[in-house]
Amino acid sequence: MSGAENESGSVAVLNEIRGEVAAARESLRQRYDNIDEDSYASRSQARDDPGFVGRFEEIIAKVKPSDTVDLRRVGINYGYDPEEAYSDRSVGLEYVPAIKRERSQYERDIRRVQPFIDRMEDAGVKVRTDFRQIWHEDYYPDIFRSDQESLNRYLDLQSEAPALLGVLADIGFKRLWLEEQFERTDDTKRDVLWKLHQESGYLSGLEDAILRARPGDAINLRVVAVNDGGGRETMAPNLYTDPNYEAAVARTKSDYQDYVAVIRKYTDRLEAAGATVLTGFREIAAKDRDPAIGVEQSALNRYVDEREARLQMKPTPMPSEKQASEKAAIDAASYWSGVAKSASTVAGPQLSEPITQSQRRGRAM
Repeated sequence: MSGAENESGSVAVLNEIRGEVAAARESLRQRYDNIDEDSYASRSQARDDPGFVGRFEEIIAKVKPSDTVDLRRVGINYGYDPEEAYSDRSVGLEYVPAIKRERSQYERDIRRVQPFIDRMEDAGVKVRTDFRQIWHEDYYPDIFRSDQESLNRYLDLQSEAPALLGVLADIGFKRLWLEEQFERTDDTKRDVLWKLHQESGYLSGLEDAILRARPGDAINLRVVAVNDGGGRETMAPNLYTDPNYEAAVARTKSDYQDYVAVIRKYTDRLEAAGATVLTGFREIAAKDRDPAIGVEQSALNRYVDEREARLQMKPTPMPSEKQASEKAAIDAASYWSGVAKSASTVAGPQLSEPITQSQRRGRAM
């Protein structure tokens, strides 16, 4: 059987699995709905099942053969809770620490989807499962992100590339300092507020890029702008509303150049630590883009890379000002709306040394 036939068969298997997972999620939801409300213990035990299978369904929605699916979980260990222990024992229950209950629930969830995992691996998909933990003393919610993908990546960096984790921590400290300055700045100083907000967003975007990069992959900071040929109806709402398309193009390119300049000292450190950092502003005509890939920058960059490889082309150089002025407005909203936003609440692993809030504020940036 040829490689193409093998891949086609694997894709068919994955599509079949997706259908079965959807059916399992709906069955679990109906079962939960049908449990009598007076059966508190039964409803409590069944409550999380549809949710986990639903998240599993979302994770594998677009998985392809040779992809990696990360189902690992990181729990925060708060240790012994005397109040909770007293409450449990007062009603005759054995006290079980929260982290142990969380691990048990995770293992139960994985067992529920294990048959699907086995078939996915037979179809060429790598699935990672593990339950790891960090102590709450090492939990820095003001600095690191708290979503599971980021927490797993922080722990990976702790063992794989501690130097990168150090850079990431410093970026987080600087972003936190900018956010604090933003809160303390008078509302009338709009220019100052915008600069603080923009730089904070730039650093948040850099954090995202570092965390998205898998071991051995480059940290991809490139931007692909889609030239829509001047059709105003395809412009992103609430971003480029200026009818002067030439100004929109110049502004987008200028914003990207500012972004690269602001993060330069951090990208230099990342490269000194052994990471590969890719920067560059590229454009692609809307007619050359497959609409199915959407407007996410990771997908656009991958698409342009693959297209250039197929055409045996070198990366398109940044257009001159004259070329840019002749082009229509671009659709880079998915990137800049994410980069310009305020950084989200974050959490992560132990830093090199304990740092108090006052030290954070006074730390040299």
